[in-house]
Amino acid sequence: MSTGGSQPWLKSASQLSLGGSSAVFENGIFDWSNSFFEIKKRRQDEEGLISKCEERKKILESVKSRKDELHKEMAQLKEQHLSHNVFLKSKDTDQMLKKAEAE
Repeated sequence: MSTGGSQPWLKSASQLSLGGSSAVFENGIFDWSNSFFEIKKRRQDEEGLISKCEERKKILESVKSRKDELHKEMAQLKEQHLSHNVFLKSKDTDQMLKKAEAE
């Protein structure tokens, strides 16, 4: 079946291609309802993927925030550890000084 010169929108089944999902009535006119449902399904799939993407972005932001918090805590702990070492050294120095004075 060939396309009519006065109706270029009419195509035969062999001329229609939707990636393997062509839908044609018996008379060769394109079945718009199947195409509509296919488009609707793909849009729903796209919306689902977009929502998953947004959800994962939020999770990633949360992880980055927690990572920053942990880095701050590590820096504080290192600082406390260093100050504690300085305290212990000064305490040892004081004890050694007292011991030397006593002798």
